[in-house]
Formats: sequence, C-alpha cells, structure tokens
Amino acid sequence: YQMELSSIPETNTPPPPLFPLLPPDPVNGKKIFLEQCAECHGNRGLGDGSRAQNLPNPPAPIGSFQLASQAVPANWFNVISQGNMGKNMPAFPGLTDRQRWDVVAYALSLSVTEQQLELGRTIFIEQCAGCHGEDGRGSGEHAENIQPQNLTRLDFQAGRANNIIFNIIRDGGSPEMPAFGTRLSDDEIWAVSSYIRQLGYNLGNNF
Repeated sequence: YQMELSSIPETNTPPPPLFPLLPPDPVNGKKIFLEQCAECHGNRGLGDGSRAQNLPNPPAPIGSFQLASQAVPANWFNVISQGNMGKNMPAFPGLTDRQRWDVVAYALSLSVTEQQLELGRTIFIEQCAGCHGEDGRGSGEHAENIQPQNLTRLDFQAGRANNIIFNIIRDGGSPEMPAFGTRLSDDEIWAVSSYIRQLGYNLGNNF
C-alpha cells in the first residue's frame, strides 16, 4: 500500500496532505483498533481504556464528537505513523499505511451513530444527489454545467475535517454550491457531513 504525494517543495512550507490510494476499510480498522488502541483509548474511543489511568497524560477522547468533528484525517494518520510521545502516544510502524488509514476511518466513525448516518443518507439523496449523484461522484442529473465536487475523492476526504464539510454545506460555496443553512438544521447538516465522510470508505454493501 503506497501513499500518493505531490513533489515536496524545497521550502519551509508544509507538505501537501497525505491520502490513501484505496478507500479505507473501517471494518478492518475496528479489528486493529480493538487489538492495539482500545486498552488506552477505550472501546468507544473515550479515553477510558484499561491502561488509561496509569498514563501521566490521559488518552485523547477521539470518540467524542467535539474532537472528531475537528479532526483532519491526514493529521490522525500522521499521529498513528509518527506517534506523539509528549502525550504518550506511540508510533505504530508495525502497521502498513493501509492499516493505519483503516484505523483512522474506524476512529472517526466512533462519534457517529447509525441513526445519524441514515438521516444523513436520506437528506443527501433528497437534497444533494441531484448535483453530486447518489454515489457522491459528481455525476447527478443537474451536474452537466456546474462540475460538482467528487465527494469520494480521497484527497478531498483526507484533507478536510467534518466541521469544514459542515461549513460548506451550511454556508455554500460560490457560485455553484448553494447554502443549506436556512433549509436544514445544524443536526441535519452534521448528519449529512458524517454521511459524506462514509462516501470515501470501502463499506461493502453497508449502503
């Protein structure tokens, strides 16, 4: 499994976001998470694993909505890859790049319920599929002249936190992307944002 990167500039500017070549598999990520992460982070990612009380710094509550909604997937991938020993987070060199992305996908799913995803899917089909297509690839019936974003693109997915996707849905993006803040509640927009995240995963026949 390889990473796809643009050439890194010879300056002090940060490198472009990393992203996987294949859609991450959160089902595989769950297996790895429970084996290698849950004893610190807890089964639901709330920082309450069996080893958490023995650590000088509490594990990050990655399963909390507040933290996960601001998480850029590429940043979480980097933390799993490189660790952060200042917060007692080890690196996991024994995992392949693909396995690390799978863990990121599963970790991001911990703060989302099936009911929210189903609500997000329903709204997406009703309000968004006309442009973005039911599969999110930008091939809806109204897409011919406006070139909607392909929401399944892995660079799009890896480089954006859910709160950024939320803001785009709520406020729109001139000129093609309309604002939905007056049509949908915040809870509905969060549900759509979470469903859009799922469009970048390998979910088999789950949806």
